[in-house]
Amino acid sequence: MRRLCVGGCAAAVLLAVGPVSTASAAPVVTQAFGPNAAAITPTVNQFGNDLGTLNGTGPPAPSGRRQIVWDGVPAARQSPAFMPENQFRNVGALFSTPTVGAAFQVSGAMNDFANLNATYATAFDAFSVPRVFAPIGSTTTDTTFVVPSSTTEAQTNGFGVVFTDVDSAGSASIQLFDAADNSLGTFAVPAAGNSNATFSFLGVIFNAGERVARAQITSGAAPLLSAASPADITQGGPADLVVMDNFIYGEPQAIPAPPPPQVTLRGAPRTIRLRALLRRGIRLRLTPNQPV
Repeated sequence: MRRLCVGGCAAAVLLAVGPVSTASAAPVVTQAFGPNAAAITPTVNQFGNDLGTLNGTGPPAPSGRRQIVWDGVPAARQSPAFMPENQFRNVGALFSTPTVGAAFQVSGAMNDFANLNATYATAFDAFSVPRVFAPIGSTTTDTTFVVPSSTTEAQTNGFGVVFTDVDSAGSASIQLFDAADNSLGTFAVPAAGNSNATFSFLGVIFNAGERVARAQITSGAAPLLSAASPADITQGGPADLVVMDNFIYGEPQAIPAPPPPQVTLRGAPRTIRLRALLRRGIRLRLTPNQPV
């Protein structure tokens, strides 16, 4: 089922359209977009409620959800400084980008990265005031999960992100992967129209046993840069620039260990005579429980 809330509605509107086509997943996709934060707030709240009780920064829990709103990043790690990739290990999320030389920044209070380009104060806005988040020098953010406050690899049943200023269809998306790095599908973020400081939300919950170990987010058609950042398309720039706010995801649970290696041997006689072994050899069948 896909849930879609179009700008300005007071509550989430349910549209029964088919599930996103993937190889094996059965996702419930929730989308919303609108001209301001109020337009998507009911949908964002409902997605969080669907995942369960907010666990805050508490210890690992058997259920519920975690949420990142970026306000917990100390001033010394806000723009123009870079945020450490493990800043939010305590809530089970780690960040990386495949782009060489790129890193992550959290905007200073209420400036929406205006220190990079003065027009960003108009182009972007915060959903959870006062800060937003973006990769600098890249449009790709990889989010992997760990059991909160640990190094234990984990997976989750759902993941969602609030985006600000998605002007063009196809400029933002989320691709989800399981623990074996198989894709669970790529999901497009809805565009909110060619105007300033709009909001879009995309969330995906898996209800048929699939689990997400990594989320790869594409935020915009071009990156913000640490110096000489381009203007957004709504400000006369060359491409649609996008930043992010709230991350919401199910409580990360440890990835189950694979079964120990086993080999089943068939066709071996109880007694082997040396003369017969030298004359005829032995035919055996070996069946492993894991790929050789």
